[in-house]
Amino acid sequence: MNVELDMDGVCADFLQTYLELGESINLPVKPPYTDNSKNPELFRIAVLEHNIFTNLPLMPGAVELKAYLERLERIYAIKITMLTSLNSYEPDVMEAGRIQKQAWLDHHGFKWEMKCVSANAEKANYAAPNSILIDDNPECVTPFLNAGGQAVLYRGFGRDFLNQFEGCF
Repeated sequence: MNVELDMDGVCADFLQTYLELGESINLPVKPPYTDNSKNPELFRIAVLEHNIFTNLPLMPGAVELKAYLERLERIYAIKITMLTSLNSYEPDVMEAGRIQKQAWLDHHGFKWEMKCVSANAEKANYAAPNSILIDDNPECVTPFLNAGGQAVLYRGFGRDFLNQFEGCF
């Protein structure tokens, strides 16, 4: 079994930091707060000038989720990979985002391999019957399911998540 774990919104709190940055530099993001509503100018500035991914706070429950997955990895030999979107096709933004995300993962002790895609829907390229995506974004979960993988729409670590995730086995 392979577990594909999302970073932003599951492990790292991108949205709050992004919204605060937008307000502080007078490029606010308007609701609804989906990946499709991101202001490309703000996103570029956030990555290239503010290294946004490097200093994101942990999401509530991220430490517990990490410990749970590490335990499953040891007991059941499950392969866990970080599967994260860079939300850009611009080479400089993609490279800076990749470096920043890896630094964040290293700093917080996430030792799993990181795979990056340019857009959320591309996560479906990693779907397989023996793979489970853990992601907070329906724009990632739905294509992954449609491509033949299993997925859990993550809303925090707790009983609901555990029931959904363990139901995939």
